[in-house]
Amino acid sequence: MSRFHIRPEAVRGDRVAFDAQETHHLARVLRLRAGDLVQAVDGAGHELTVRLTRVGAREAEGAVLARAARTTESRLHLTLAQGVAKGDKLEGVIRMATELGAARIVPLITERTVVSPEAAARRLVRWRRVAKEAAKQSGRAVIPEVAAAGTLDAWLAARAEGGLLLCLWENEPVGLDDRLPFVAPALHRFLEELPAPGNGLNRTEQSILDEIADGTTSPIDLFHAIIAREPAAFMGDWSFFRLLDDLASCDVPLIAGLAPPGGAGDDAERFEEAVLELTMAGEDVVAGDQDHVALSGLDRWWAGTRLQGRSVWRYDRGALRLVPPAAPGA
Repeated sequence: MSRFHIRPEAVRGDRVAFDAQETHHLARVLRLRAGDLVQAVDGAGHELTVRLTRVGAREAEGAVLARAARTTESRLHLTLAQGVAKGDKLEGVIRMATELGAARIVPLITERTVVSPEAAARRLVRWRRVAKEAAKQSGRAVIPEVAAAGTLDAWLAARAEGGLLLCLWENEPVGLDDRLPFVAPALHRFLEELPAPGNGLNRTEQSILDEIADGTTSPIDLFHAIIAREPAAFMGDWSFFRLLDDLASCDVPLIAGLAPPGGAGDDAERFEEAVLELTMAGEDVVAGDQDHVALSGLDRWWAGTRLQGRSVWRYDRGALRLVPPAAPGA
């Protein structure tokens, strides 16, 4: 089903309006017609299932059939205030900031900015389009706001009180590790959720299989045992149980004993009643003789990046380094 990003104000009750750009895409590119179903992300954290009711030359409308919350957004409201660089360099900054989860981007006209305020104003529509496309590509539920360019003094005077304000300055004698000592371990832990070289398991998946191999067969006990090892709160129970579903339902399952979702009863009963064990493939992966990603591939969002297929980014937990995907044909 095709997915479109719309502004929150485009949703009024159970009706959705698509702007000229989205209408052109759905009508001319996808050749959709009234009666077709699409998904619309409303920019406020919701994904809507919409049946098109009218498709015109420059606008389209639809009726909302279902709403679901998208939980892909960070709980931190991050604003990036960035000096306007010459050329199209700011477009790359906006694209990366969007993929990394920024909620607002403020272009700044600084003392040494080459671009004039008038030229920056003309680029604003383009910058907002870049943010929208980057939000689509990275699966975000919200399109970050790109503000009109202004001065640093004006932005500082207008910003809300509270929150942490950081200025990245190359001549600062005190490093970020000293200012924010929790950042390095938090980032390292986050990177550990990428597949490892060798067996293709992230840290949580590795812990799951190790615990099952050691005799823990209840998903509930498994969750408590693994979360107890974390030095800080990292993962809730339902996120953990989704990982169990992935390990049990991938192309080459690594665990057995868990009923598939969507059957009789609710999800809580599935996990309460399950008795888990490793499959032969799971035993091979734990032993390092097989690679989970090579066996089953991956389709998962991580930090605004879709890890898809069998050639994906990995993280070497011993060497503390990212490992890029293998080149095609390598």
